[in-house]
Amino acid sequence: MHTCSKCRRTFALEPKANSLHLHDLRVRKLAEVLADPGRAGSPPLRYTADQLRMAASRKILANPDGSSAWLGCAGMVMIFGLVGGFMALIAQTGEVFVAIVLVVFWVVVICLIGHVATARRRRLPGEPMSASAFRSWVLDRWAEVYGGPPPGLLPPRPVVDVLPPGPPAALLYCPDPGTVDFLAASGIVENRGVALIVQGREWPPTALLAADRALPVLVLHHADAAGCLTVPRLRAVLPPGTRVIDAGLRPRAAERIGPPVRLPPDRSLLSELARTGSLDASERAWLARGNTLPLAAVRPARLLAAVERALPQGDPAEERAEAVGFMAWPERTG
Repeated sequence: MHTCSKCRRTFALEPKANSLHLHDLRVRKLAEVLADPGRAGSPPLRYTADQLRMAASRKILANPDGSSAWLGCAGMVMIFGLVGGFMALIAQTGEVFVAIVLVVFWVVVICLIGHVATARRRRLPGEPMSASAFRSWVLDRWAEVYGGPPPGLLPPRPVVDVLPPGPPAALLYCPDPGTVDFLAASGIVENRGVALIVQGREWPPTALLAADRALPVLVLHHADAAGCLTVPRLRAVLPPGTRVIDAGLRPRAAERIGPPVRLPPDRSLLSELARTGSLDASERAWLARGNTLPLAAVRPARLLAAVERALPQGDPAEERAEAVGFMAWPERTG
């Protein structure tokens, strides 16, 4: 906890003490943006800790620090070496001058080797702050000062399948538990009859699909190689004829939403993805460059709208009837 030197009020976050440079006012502003209170006729949205963390990371991800401590160290050694060598020349001590030159040379060589060896890590730095660090450095400190979480934040809880009270209009499978938690809190289960299926469930969900073989299966996934493989892998194990809809996040959409989280790409997954043909060449190239985007990086209102657009828009009863041929009346001949 910290105290303002002017007003003597206690505040939770010191921008210089966390890698996201967060302060209390910015957290409140981010919470307001995520809740999106401006949606006409709709209550504010609840959001997850990961959605808040990724919203706070956007500035860092958009302006990555590519500086190298190795080069800085080499520069400082060269400066002090030049000063020391110049003083040795003035004092006419040749042995000291030679020793300084040799030491500076090898230290600079070691620093350059370190710079080259860590280039990949700087190019693909990953997330600015991990989920566990965000909870301890931001959320826990916030709770100490204000007695609770930022307004609108969903509490951590086990995520389970969430089913509507009646027959579902669609299944939505998402391998990210936080996104499932957000969607469950948004009311989409009750309002649109969506059954939320969480990661770890054994596919296919035979009971639900057997009851209604026209039930569409929506897939919501991260924009990374593993996430983009979810759709073709599910199509391979679900019963033939099951309608599987890729609700995102596809790389071409993630590229517009950005900025990306840059991680070392998994070449084996990229090869498998190329064999499926589910992404075009430009999307695979985007992933191959180390670009990814987690679902938590999408603004909650935008993510919810994308899911609602992907849902069947027709009457569920008619769609089921058409699927079983109930309305396929024979044509009169003769």
